[in-house]
Amino acid sequence: MDRCATMGYYWALLHVLLALPDVCAALESPEAKVGDRYKGWCRQYLHSPLLTPEEFYELRCALLHQGQALGAQGRYSTFSFAVAEGISIHRVVVASEKNITLDPRRMVDEMKSAIRQRFTGLLDTSNAPRLAKVNGNLQFLVREQMKEHPGIGGIVFAVYSST
Repeated sequence: MDRCATMGYYWALLHVLLALPDVCAALESPEAKVGDRYKGWCRQYLHSPLLTPEEFYELRCALLHQGQALGAQGRYSTFSFAVAEGISIHRVVVASEKNITLDPRRMVDEMKSAIRQRFTGLLDTSNAPRLAKVNGNLQFLVREQMKEHPGIGGIVFAVYSST
């Protein structure tokens, strides 16, 4: 997230931000239905009266799957993203247009806070079974690793893989 924000890759940043609740929720309950676990994670860790878990999920589906920022079911018909030097326009609602404007840089702060809250909670001894499940699923996350590709012979390079 930080690299995307620093480099000004806000479109890529939005994709990362909207995918992270999926990844975090799947670590704990990979068998749950995607929409339910996503909204449940948002309900527990992202608290905003201006963007409900259902609306956040709607935005995720529209942006990640269709490249759109259109709403259909929630309070907003459109979502806008604004990044300006020296000013932040974040969670600004124009009710007459059924639009909410979000600043991806501020969304980073909110997402980091949510993830921090989640993992801090997992470290509580009462959550040991949940933490064990997360630890068991970490091995399946895609990660960068150095590998020699079969058939190329002797050349080792970075790959992104779960194995």
